[in-house]
Amino acid sequence: MRTAIIVAITLFLPCLVCPAPALAIGPAPILTLVLSPASMNVVSNDTATEPLPVVFDGIATVQKGRFDRTTYRLSLSSITDLGWVSILSTTELTFADSGSQDFNCTVQIPPMSPNLTANLTVDGMLTGGGLSVQATATGRMIVEAVAGSHSQAGRAARPGGSDGISPYIVVGVSIAIAAAASLVYYRFLRKRPSE
Repeated sequence: MRTAIIVAITLFLPCLVCPAPALAIGPAPILTLVLSPASMNVVSNDTATEPLPVVFDGIATVQKGRFDRTTYRLSLSSITDLGWVSILSTTELTFADSGSQDFNCTVQIPPMSPNLTANLTVDGMLTGGGLSVQATATGRMIVEAVAGSHSQAGRAARPGGSDGISPYIVVGVSIAIAAAASLVYYRFLRKRPSE
């Protein structure tokens, strides 16, 4: 009997001392990756000697199950289809709760790149609680090579007008300036003594 107790203690004691890894409770979490802008027009100087950096902003969102208390680790990696250098601001994010976290990815467009289109892919692998979930986000760069004297050489032109300024903003600012000028002129006339 004494031998049986000693054997039972030696078999079960390690189980009591070393806790089992935390397993996720409920369905697998949902992982979403988004890059902004989805497509970017880039004006490149055809005589440049330095790479042109363009930045994509990213958002990683994790939606966990209601009773899931697992802390998940998100590993990020990036690549372009043309082999250009892509650098992530972070390669690992931690999610203890549901929510979103920001990251960005800088792509170095080689100097003197011809007119072409390149694609950026950011892959994410979420792991924790014995589960793993993958997601992918993509961004496109449409490169236009121009002569070195061009005024926008070396700058990324965002969608929505010249240098990313929306035409609606230009119209709104113009209306506000015209209204302010009219108001100042009207008040000036009211303060002048009548002749």
